[in-house]
Amino acid sequence: MMQRRLGFFLLLTPLVLWLGLLIIIPHIDMFLVSLRMRVAPGVYAPSLENYSDFVTQPLYLVTFLRTAIMSVLATVITLIIAFPISYYIAKIAKGRNQAVLFLMCLIPFWVSELVRTFGWIILLRETGVISGLLQWVGLADQPVEMLYNDAAMMLGLVYTS
Repeated sequence: MMQRRLGFFLLLTPLVLWLGLLIIIPHIDMFLVSLRMRVAPGVYAPSLENYSDFVTQPLYLVTFLRTAIMSVLATVITLIIAFPISYYIAKIAKGRNQAVLFLMCLIPFWVSELVRTFGWIILLRETGVISGLLQWVGLADQPVEMLYNDAAMMLGLVYTS
């Protein structure tokens, strides 16, 4: 019984260290920094001014709300796309088809996140592949910038998820 309990704690240790050192401690530190106001170079005083600024200045509230909406929307779109695919692979596809479909889902992760992001930039920029194709087909008479907008950002968020 004691050996089983020790094994459990040894398996749990990396998770606890990961969560503590990389998530919990930085958040606590960020919270403590948010409770300080810079009085002079290297001199700080306890203050709630940062929270007052957050509530009173529209820029912060708008940015927070926009971020929250985009994250919820990206999560919903990802679930709508990924759940049926994963359900099909797990429950309906059998044998070789299941392995091939699973491998097709994993192949993009073999490439670096940075390389995949640059791939989207090449496709969506003003001089990119899609803009050139739209001009060639005749749907656009000038280059189309599709990179710096909410739709492109949502595409990137959903793709990385």
